[in-house]
Amino acid sequence: MSDHFSVHNVTSETALAEYHREFSGTAQYLIGKHCMTRCKASIMYMSTFPLELQPDITTWLMIKHPDVHPDDSYDLKDMNSAVQFIISLRSAIALLAATMPQPPTPPTPAPPFPLSTASALTPASANTAKV
Repeated sequence: MSDHFSVHNVTSETALAEYHREFSGTAQYLIGKHCMTRCKASIMYMSTFPLELQPDITTWLMIKHPDVHPDDSYDLKDMNSAVQFIISLRSAIALLAATMPQPPTPPTPAPPFPLSTASALTPASANTAKV
């Protein structure tokens, strides 16, 4: 069931809404028929999201629902809220980063003096020039 969406890589709010609508309907039916557990549904739901999002989703769930043991399953509605929050947060951060002005580039340093010019100004040559 989650194979259909794992290929699509749910990373936008539109894709999330579609995924949640389809997944929750199917999962609730299978749970009602005792063909799937809530824990298995939670695992399948989470497996659709990119690996880089999953720790953020889990952290958000642990903060919002401290009474749920991490090994227990979360409600699909709570998981959907967590994913929605993380996706919108990441979108906002990306938008902010794109609109921030870039720092000015530092000026390039002047090239060093050539060695031949520097040796012409030695103290010995300055003394002979005074005579």
